[in-house]
This record gives sequence, structure tokens and C-alpha cells, in this order.
Amino acid sequence: MIRLPVVLLALGLYLSFPAESDGKSVFKDEGLVEYFLHGIIENFINYEVIKAEKETEVYESFDELIRTSRKNPKGNKIKHAVASKIAEYVTEAAEGGGDINYIMDNAVQAVAQAYEASVGTVDDNFLDSIREMVTVMYNNDVEDEIKEREEADIIEEEEAMAMEVQRQA
Repeated sequence: MIRLPVVLLALGLYLSFPAESDGKSVFKDEGLVEYFLHGIIENFINYEVIKAEKETEVYESFDELIRTSRKNPKGNKIKHAVASKIAEYVTEAAEGGGDINYIMDNAVQAVAQAYEASVGTVDDNFLDSIREMVTVMYNNDVEDEIKEREEADIIEEEEAMAMEVQRQA
């Protein structure tokens, strides 16, 4: 479920990505994008951000991003889409019971290594964007979980009160 804060954060991050003028952007060349994304997947498996059995699903997801970049080759759009997808995978991994900070640190390290292997440098703004997206997505998931628990507790209390009323009648 996408919430307004996530959409607003994503839009804000998208608009805040600076245009890279140094020519070292992974997102300016389709071949680099593909190499970068495949490097991320390998590193995600090595850093245990995703399980090996999920590799095919992640490849398909990233291949869809590559196809999208062919249709609309604007670097900032693909950059934002990649950051969002990475944040989704990190949040999903944490939902499986992992420590969100450990998983996020591993994911950021994996992305940094893939970035450096692709162009020789690391885009710290891109890594910060991933961290921010993960934080917002994870917090929204936690808030949803708390709300669901509270609603379940209220229903349970109402049922208990109804049973008590029936018992006393």
C-alpha cells in the first residue's frame, strides 16, 4: 500500500537528484545501467540482502527497469526507479525478521561496490536517497503493523465484553 508520505518523499528525492555533469553517472548509458544492476544483484546475494532463490525475481525486476530506461533514457528517472526498487528489497528483507540497520548497511555497501565497479566512483547522494527511502518505507510498515495490532486488540476486547454481557444476562 503506497501512502502519501512515501509518494511525496519519492517525488522530493526525484527532484533533488542533481544532474551529474562529471560524465561518471551509471544512469547515462544503458550498458552501464545493466552492468550496475547485475552487480547489485550479485552483491545483494553475497551480503545476504536477498536470498539466492530470489535472484531470478530480482533479475526480472531490474530487467524491467532496463527496458524502461530504453523507452525513456532520462538518467534521473531510472536513478529514482532503481533507488525505489532497492529500498523495496531492503524493506522486504527486514519484514522477514532481519535487523533493518544490518540489512540496510549491507545493501548500501553492495550498491556502493556495484557503483564503484561500474564507473570508478560512488554517488553518496544516491546512497543517501536509498537510506531515506528505506527509512520511510520501513516506518510506514511498522506503523501499519501497530495499527493492525491495535485494531485486533479493540475487536478482541469488544468480543470479550459482549461475551461477558451475554454471560451475565
